[in-house]
Amino acid sequence: MLIIGDVLAVVASIIFICASIWATIMASCLLFSNKVKHAQTSFETKPGVVFGVGFGTVLFISVLVTMLWVVPLTRVFSFTLFMVALSVALMGAGGLAKVLGNRISPLDPDVSSFKNMARGGGLMVALSLVPLVGWFFFTPLMIIMSLGAGTMSLFSRLQPQPLGDAQPNFDVRS
Repeated sequence: MLIIGDVLAVVASIIFICASIWATIMASCLLFSNKVKHAQTSFETKPGVVFGVGFGTVLFISVLVTMLWVVPLTRVFSFTLFMVALSVALMGAGGLAKVLGNRISPLDPDVSSFKNMARGGGLMVALSLVPLVGWFFFTPLMIIMSLGAGTMSLFSRLQPQPLGDAQPNFDVRS
């Protein structure tokens, strides 16, 4: 039998876990802005390649973590490898949040890009809470694609943007 305190504890745990996932996505967007920008570009230009790289990376990491978990001496390394893979996926999730934020921005043009990015991250977290479809379709798809975009951004470089004719916005004669 469930007591109301148990139910409230579960609901509060879900709320706080979702809030911490959203905050971690926002922090990755702000801390690793160049890698997140590359992940965003990967999502927008080649989503099929992102899915393929993510699926391959998930298979490789899963096999490696499972093989290392069997030996008791390598369990710490196995857990560390899993956490590194989740950290790489976090950079890709930041790119996905920026893509969603860019798609939200035409709906409300007066809002800053940070608010749109925060809304995109919130939309990702809320989508993962939808029963059945969110749990078993969208969440694994977001994790696979985030890991693919994060891996692609980690192992490749952005092409440098030409500076063009940059003019100072202050008077240099005074």
